[in-house]
Amino acid sequence: MLVPALVRDKGNKLVFSLSANDFALTDDGIPQKLRLEQETDGEPLALVVDIEVGGVQHKVAVVGYDSSPVLVQDFTDSDTAAKAIQVVIHDNNGDDGGATLDSLAFSVDLLRKQPIQYRRAILLIAARSRQPCAAR
Repeated sequence: MLVPALVRDKGNKLVFSLSANDFALTDDGIPQKLRLEQETDGEPLALVVDIEVGGVQHKVAVVGYDSSPVLVQDFTDSDTAAKAIQVVIHDNNGDDGGATLDSLAFSVDLLRKQPIQYRRAILLIAARSRQPCAAR
């Protein structure tokens, strides 16, 4: 089981100096053994997007982010969205920020504006993780 952990102190500053012994994880009350994953910022990313669409209408929006989210492509067909994703992948001009929660809130707001009959889903890819540690 992978459990991402982002820890802040009382002053809202990120804490990077924790070890596995600083965490307690239980599953149905049973303590679990932990180990911390090393930083993965520089590791390559392999991704599978598995979407059931069948014969139903669907549309995709693309949001990119570093220090703040930006709408790269508003809701459109999947071919146009795929081209927008390629732009995000090849654009390496970010500022190394990591506004993951802001981007998620931005994406939720986009979905709220869609017609009620649409199912809603968000695929969040944080290829350059800003989390100081992930307990496993």
